[in-house]
Amino acid sequence: MGKPPTTDQELTRRVAALEARMITAETNIVALDSDVGALEERVIALEENDGGGEVDPTPPDPPAPGERTPLIITVEYNGSSIEYKEVDGKDFGTYNDPKGKFQQRSIQITNSALPNFIIHSRPDVAGDREEIIFENTSIASGANPGILYNYKVKVMQGQNVLHEEIVPMHYGYSRWRCFSSERPVREEIIDLIARGLLPKYSETLATNTPHSQQHTYTTMGLAGISGAMQGTGERPDIGPVTEWQGDYICSGQNLSTVLAQGEACGTLPWHWRDRETGAWADVFTKYPKASQYNSGSPDPFWPTDWKLSPDNGDRVATIQLDTAHMPAVSYLPWILTGDPYYLEELQAQVTFDIIAQPWNGREFNIWFAIRAHAWALRSVAQAALTTPEITPSWLLPKSYFKSYMDSNRDWLLSDYVNNTAPQYSVFATTEKSFGDNDESPQAPQSTYSQTYMEEFELTIFAWIVRMGFEDWKPIVEWKAKNTIGRTNGTSGWSRSVSTPYRQLLKATKADPFFDNWTDSWNLTKERYNFQNTEQDHLNTTGNDITYPTYTEGALAACKGIGIDAAGASYDWMKTEVDRLISATTARSRARKWCIMP
Repeated sequence: MGKPPTTDQELTRRVAALEARMITAETNIVALDSDVGALEERVIALEENDGGGEVDPTPPDPPAPGERTPLIITVEYNGSSIEYKEVDGKDFGTYNDPKGKFQQRSIQITNSALPNFIIHSRPDVAGDREEIIFENTSIASGANPGILYNYKVKVMQGQNVLHEEIVPMHYGYSRWRCFSSERPVREEIIDLIARGLLPKYSETLATNTPHSQQHTYTTMGLAGISGAMQGTGERPDIGPVTEWQGDYICSGQNLSTVLAQGEACGTLPWHWRDRETGAWADVFTKYPKASQYNSGSPDPFWPTDWKLSPDNGDRVATIQLDTAHMPAVSYLPWILTGDPYYLEELQAQVTFDIIAQPWNGREFNIWFAIRAHAWALRSVAQAALTTPEITPSWLLPKSYFKSYMDSNRDWLLSDYVNNTAPQYSVFATTEKSFGDNDESPQAPQSTYSQTYMEEFELTIFAWIVRMGFEDWKPIVEWKAKNTIGRTNGTSGWSRSVSTPYRQLLKATKADPFFDNWTDSWNLTKERYNFQNTEQDHLNTTGNDITYPTYTEGALAACKGIGIDAAGASYDWMKTEVDRLISATTARSRARKWCIMP
């Protein structure tokens, strides 16, 4: 406490000062009363309007320097203007780039006016990049979300227009995005090969091989990916990688198409978003009966737009997905850039591969065509390997895909590798049906294998080991016996016809399987009237050497992971393919099969 004044003059000055402070305080009280009164009047006005009238809101305080302004996105559709406010969205957590280059949030925004339309705001935490994703998706049973025609989006951040576009057609289960900047390519191909993320490709094998055509991406476009995937025959978008990716991996050319097709993944109708978790639907634990086929009482049933069966309605879209001809177009963009949008696409592809069959008869996609298993397994392994250890809820976790990988491994070991029946112990095939129908009089139903598909399986099995899944090596050692038996020249099969379209494993459906290669060769040779089969050279008269290059690539992949028994077969096959290519410029290897040991 201060000392009391000692003179009258000091006392007078103290009293005057106190009186001045009292006047100031009374003035402030009057001002505060006025402010409170104004606020009370505003509350009364808002209560009277009760949302039915328009009251000019008090403008928010401007953001502090460096603070990000939330987005407001308007969708104009069928005469209505529908607003999506980021501040009303649900935040599903932050993705932390494993290399520490960025952090990215994911805010899911919905509006009941468009119940199947979801917008995701995906800003970088640093505030230097915006990304907005537009999805037309649903996990409701029995009803495809349908096509949205001619809608306009406008993305606002404060007074700034970030993006504005009219979308003529948006398929059900599809999505697209816009962003303020691309994620840069940050990996070298040579490093990805060294780490097993890619097979060992080499431009030295690309003699006479033309470079791939360039494509660009537009919203809901395909950038060169086939929309009619069910079509048979060789295509540039199917293989261990696509031909465009092979071109970039081997020669460094056409990166723009590789990335454009990564964007085009969004167009493919394979997106089933679980709004509760923020990620794609978990079709193992949460939705184990989910399927695109309306058989066996699927729950939920997610129908396609294509008329694949009478249950699926009339075709209204221009895309038909097919596991047997499935391109891998998001994986390479993902590992090149680290952009989690591409990782999401890879995970969506795995989801489709699982539900593309009846829920009670999936059998890992082998029953109808073993190539379907090869391409599906390729995507599962890629997701199991490259999904980060820690992910936000809007990505399925690494363990999800690793568990599926392990189930595949155990099933192959029990049903195939350790199976003593001759079709497996002698011929090492992964066929399940041995032909779904009578391909021709030469190949009755349930009597044959498809050798080119066997090469797809072997290539992917070997790549999985190269990725670091060493527990798959016994499967590769077993599977390689099939290709080696057709190419070693000592099994009883003439390697002059190393990769026929069909290999007969028994004479009729009712007969037992052969238990040796000689009987299989003799019947296959007789049925298909193979000529000039005694010489130690490939029996090739035309310029198409596609199948031999499949075999060469599969053997190279095996030799590269230490399958010693594949070495001599590979050396012979490479010599033969080189000989055929050197004879005419009309022959070449596709770069997607330019695999070295």
